[in-house]
Amino acid sequence: MLYMWTSEWHHEMPDGAVTMARSDYSQFAPRRPRHAVCEIAALHVQVQRAAQASPRVIDAELLDFSRSGFRLRLPAPLDVKEPITLRVGEEKAGIDLTLSGIVRWRRAEHGGTWLLGCATDHPTDWETLGELFLNKILRTEGTPHDAR
Repeated sequence: MLYMWTSEWHHEMPDGAVTMARSDYSQFAPRRPRHAVCEIAALHVQVQRAAQASPRVIDAELLDFSRSGFRLRLPAPLDVKEPITLRVGEEKAGIDLTLSGIVRWRRAEHGGTWLLGCATDHPTDWETLGELFLNKILRTEGTPHDAR
């Protein structure tokens, strides 16, 4: 009998012993570092959806950010594989960032909110990432904060 356990394939032997097959990670690409959003950042974050989706625009909380994606907290679920446009603004620093991407995963939280992991269509350029750090929107220390 074969079964999945902690992301590895195992095989149960007739004597009850369990053997573990070696995992092949060659099909996976390394994840780019994710950077936490400063909790004091006065960000205005919105998710824009396709014209036929309802609601069309949703206010969101940006939790973390990398060159290849971002994680959001939303009051409503979005479909996995749904294309979106992320708008991030910070008036004092003059930040007005627009990124297109796709929802990769979602998870319900207590209290009716949803966590979403999204991938950008194109990597965010280094200059933009640097501006987010210089304006104290992203931070280098610590880990991205999770569900509260």
